[in-house]
Amino acid sequence: MKGDKLSFNPFITEKIRNTILKNSNEIVLSNLKIHNKSINIIIKLPPLNNNFSSNSFYEIVSKNEFKLSNLQNNSTIKIDLGGLKRSSENPKIFQIDSPYNLSSKQYENLFAPKTPTLYSVNNQSGDAKLYFNFNSQRKSSMNIYRNGILIAKDIRANNYLDTTAKHIQTPCYVLESQFDSNGVKSLHSQPHCLWRADSVRNIPITDPSMTAKGKVNYQSEFDKIFLSRWGAPEDKISFKGLSVNDDGLYAIQLNYNNLGMINTGITSAVKKVEVIDDETGNIIKTKVFMMPHHVREMYWIDSNFVTIRLKKNKQYSFKISDFYNMSYFEHFNTYLYRGGRSGAYNYANIAGIKLLFLGEDFMNNFH
Repeated sequence: MKGDKLSFNPFITEKIRNTILKNSNEIVLSNLKIHNKSINIIIKLPPLNNNFSSNSFYEIVSKNEFKLSNLQNNSTIKIDLGGLKRSSENPKIFQIDSPYNLSSKQYENLFAPKTPTLYSVNNQSGDAKLYFNFNSQRKSSMNIYRNGILIAKDIRANNYLDTTAKHIQTPCYVLESQFDSNGVKSLHSQPHCLWRADSVRNIPITDPSMTAKGKVNYQSEFDKIFLSRWGAPEDKISFKGLSVNDDGLYAIQLNYNNLGMINTGITSAVKKVEVIDDETGNIIKTKVFMMPHHVREMYWIDSNFVTIRLKKNKQYSFKISDFYNMSYFEHFNTYLYRGGRSGAYNYANIAGIKLLFLGEDFMNNFH
């Protein structure tokens, strides 16, 4: 994407189409989020050919460039692949023995930049000071997004001062790297937010609003009381009668501990959360909390955001119950470690819930 121009350039070889994708007629990418719009992309594959070549690829035979401003939310874009090109005509296919032997041009044509790390966002007299790593080994720059909007580009340093954040209730930032040579961008960094003092409400598991059904085993560790190894299929906890001080978008998170191997997601704890309007009894949102493993150095961490718009002067309940993770699937019955041969495992230590006020600035840019 450059400016308002959005280009789709799928590169599919004849061999991939007739082997890996032989049982498919199309590739679908659903709900791709681009600048506050959801886009659906359908790539129509050519007919199968049993006499395929290993050094040919398909051309794009339909329109593949669009103006983002002309696309409606939930637009569907169809890309047709057709005629073949041989590698000798346009040398895009070649064997790689080692990525370390590639020239800079070859590397940057094949790979995206390394995903940057945003270390912290600090309050500096009301401004937001970002600290991050900048990879100067390759000719690249950094782009900075705040609440989904690009606010700075072509940054070539390891810090940035956002002097326009004072009016933002909760500014949240992500970074991306971009090669100078071709404009290819990295994945986004993990987000970091600058939380104002009045934006965060921590509700411990011992709060009077909390009720539980099923097994309850309280323990204390690292200055926190928590529900130990919570999450059997019949277990439920609810935080009832909670209210907020302002209208707007909120994020809810569970504060948890789930130590384990970080190279597997099989026993990442996954639980359903239902947000209930206490006045009507209606469930106004249902989502899941995901609580993957982490290292001991980060002993208490937070789940993913579940975002919802709440109103002041109303009361809400947050009901948390079982969902399913990968250990529930028959596929992992023979898995050697936890969640495999010993049975499903979908547990975590739960210390509390967080209510985070994101403000009105997020309403159109973060869902």
